[in-house]
Order: sequence, then structure tokens, then C-alpha cells
Amino acid sequence: MSILTRKIFYAFLSLFIIMAIGTIGYIVIEKWNFSDSFFMTVISVTTVGFGEINKLSEWGRFFTVFLIFSGFGLVAAVASQLAQMVMDGELKTELWKRKMGKRINKLDKHFIICGFGRVGQTVSIELTKRDIPVVVVEISPEKIKDIKEQGIPLVIGDIMEDETLLEAGIERAIGIISALPRDADNLLVALSSRELNHNLHIVCRGESSTIDSKLKRAGADVVVSPHQISGEYIADMLLAQTGQRLNRCLHCTGDHIGGYQLHAVTVDADAGKKIGELVKELKALGVVALDRDGSEKMINPPANTVLHPKDQLTILLQKELDHTAENQASGKPLITKKKLVLVVDDHEALRKLFVKKMKALGYKVDGAVNGRDALDKISTEKPNLLILDAMMPGMSGFDVCSIIKKDDELKDIKIIIFSNHDTSTLKTEGEKAGADAVLSKTAKSAELSALVKELLGE
Repeated sequence: MSILTRKIFYAFLSLFIIMAIGTIGYIVIEKWNFSDSFFMTVISVTTVGFGEINKLSEWGRFFTVFLIFSGFGLVAAVASQLAQMVMDGELKTELWKRKMGKRINKLDKHFIICGFGRVGQTVSIELTKRDIPVVVVEISPEKIKDIKEQGIPLVIGDIMEDETLLEAGIERAIGIISALPRDADNLLVALSSRELNHNLHIVCRGESSTIDSKLKRAGADVVVSPHQISGEYIADMLLAQTGQRLNRCLHCTGDHIGGYQLHAVTVDADAGKKIGELVKELKALGVVALDRDGSEKMINPPANTVLHPKDQLTILLQKELDHTAENQASGKPLITKKKLVLVVDDHEALRKLFVKKMKALGYKVDGAVNGRDALDKISTEKPNLLILDAMMPGMSGFDVCSIIKKDDELKDIKIIIFSNHDTSTLKTEGEKAGADAVLSKTAKSAELSALVKELLGE
């Protein structure tokens, strides 16, 4: 309940109490019925001056005097409070918050931008240009005014509070950008965000040269230094005079930069399209460079540039997606979904550890706390690989494995059963249940990685 809502609630609660006291008082003192008692209380509290509806006793008159003074004072205070709320804009602000809350609740797979300084504004502009939904979290009155004027979904509050992040829809978001000026604040945002949404893509601004590793340990996927990027961009502008800038971009092909990948493609099936249309179709961040027949080279070509056959493009794409130049050249979709791994373990620390290991291999990962939870999640989205704890309360990993392998629609799911116990004694039971492999929880990461890739055919 907001502060304004509490003020209004308590104001009307006070009125209700005084009306109740007055009505009960007349019933007890004068023996009147409810209707007469309530009516007498109303005209006394509001001082409208209709007079006595029945003859009052001496005690009744004393009670009426008390009711007039206390009731009128209370009504005046409530009226003054409501008027103050209207004049200060509190009521208008509360109504705006409710309306904005409904708008944000409708968003799904959006990005949250923490801080609307120069970095936050730039990120917001670039994302909204591509029709990507964003929610800005800000507390500065000056910046809030600018955000409202631009019509961007906004949450007013302290980003350090989990309640503010939840209000911004962090549980439904696919990414959060913490662009706050202080490294300590960005660190706290990364910690809170990762706790509230384990699958969130977190990008943090880093000012100090030593903060990168700390932010990543806190949960950040990518750390960006505005000063470093500015310096590199200035150097690029200077190198462009010698022709080295474009070559540098093209030589980045296939390299991973933070959470993204620069990828070179040759235009074939997409000839005739505009760059802006291709960017939207591929869900890319943009085209970094265009090389046309070796004679015309453009850095950050405009979105309305029409593509010609054999144009060489350097496109910035998300790292989590699988991109191949061959698919683009043959007219096939350039983007394919990454494979889903479901980790099932009732031990939270171990579950989080294996989730982290699978994410490090580049897979989409989800977790389940027990066998029943795993089956519920599989019914919603079928995973490519299931990593099951052998011993869990209620339904063991072998039970879950047996159920899946007996289902015609699910039996192709690859299953690894892992345990702290001696795996040699569990292999027989695992084979009976239909598991593809049995592995010790203490196995080395390299062994786990090799097994996972082998089962997924990579």
C-alpha cells in the first residue's frame, strides 16, 4: 500500500469511527433506532443545522456537543488533507503510478534500464528505435520529467530495493542494463537481479579498471566501460583515415565481444532489402560495416541503405544465438534457438552450480527443485538434455527418468543422472531407467562438458 493510499485509508477510517461512535451513542443514550441515530450523527458532524429530529435528554445534548466539536474538527482535517494532496499533485502522481503499473505489467521479454544518465539515455534510444520494449528505473526528479515527456515506461523508486525491480517486471524481463555512475551501486544491482531472475542477461557499467571481475562474480554477464569504449572509438576514427578501421571490424568476424558476436555475411537472398529491415528480421543490434565490391566501404551504414547482391556485412548479433554465414547465403534463417538444459536437484547450491556450468557452455538453462517440478516444466517446454539428481525426496531421479523414457513424445530427451554416491553401483539402476549416462557430481568440468556435447551431438 502506497503512502498516499494509506493517508486516504486512515482519513476515511477516522470518519467511519466517529460516525460509528455517534450512531451507537444515540442508540445507547436516547434509545433511538439506527436510522434516527445515524441521521442525527451525520447532521451533527457536518453541522448542517437541521435541528434535533427527536427531543434530546440532558446527556444527549452533552453527547451532541462532543460530537459536533470532535466530528467537525475531524471532517475539516480530512478535507484539508485531501485538498493538500490535490494541490501537491500527490493524487495525480498516484493515479499516474497505477496507470503506469498496468502498462508495465503487460510487458514481457523486455529490458530494464537502471539510471537515465547519458549512458542510460543512449541505450534507451537505441532499443526503442528497434521497437524493443524497455522500462526505465529512476529516482531523480529532473530525469523523471524527461522520461515522462518521452513516454517511456517508468518506475520511480530506489533501484537497490527488490520491490522496485519487481515493479519493473524483472521476473518477465530478458535483460537489465545497470548504467549507474557508481560501481558499488551497479554491483548491488547485479546481485539483486541475478537472485530475482537466474536467466536474466545482465549488462553493467564499470568505471574502475578493477571492477570487471567483481561485477561478473556478482552476476553480470557483460561489463562495459564507457571511457574505454570512447577511447577505442576515437582511435577507430583516426585509423579510418588509413583504411584500417574497417579491416579491424571485419577481422573480428566470429569473435565474441562480451555478450555479443560480430559476424560477417554475404548478401544473397536478402538483396533489395533495407539494412533496417534486415536488422529487425535478424533481431540484431545493428550493422557495423558494409563493404560493396571492395570499392565502397561504410561504417555504421544508415538503416535506409538498400542491400545489393554480394554486399559484405558485419553484423552485431547476440552471443546466445547460433549464427552461420552459410545459412544466410542459402536463404535459410540466420538464427536458431540454443539448446535447453534442465538441471534437477533438491540441493540449491549444487543446482545453481550445475546451472552456472551449463550456461558457461552456452546453453539455455533452467532449474527444478524436485522430480515433480521437473515434469511440470518439461510439460511446458521440452528440454534437449536433463541432468537429474539420483536421490531426491518423493520422486527419485530414476523415477523421473523412467517416466520420460516411457513417453513417446519425451523419450528422445537425453538424460544424465548424477550422484554423490559411487556411480558404479548406480549404473545398473540408471540403465534400467533408460538414462543415457550416469556421472558423479564431483566429476571434472571438462568431463561433464565433453559428455554433454557428445549427448547433444556437438
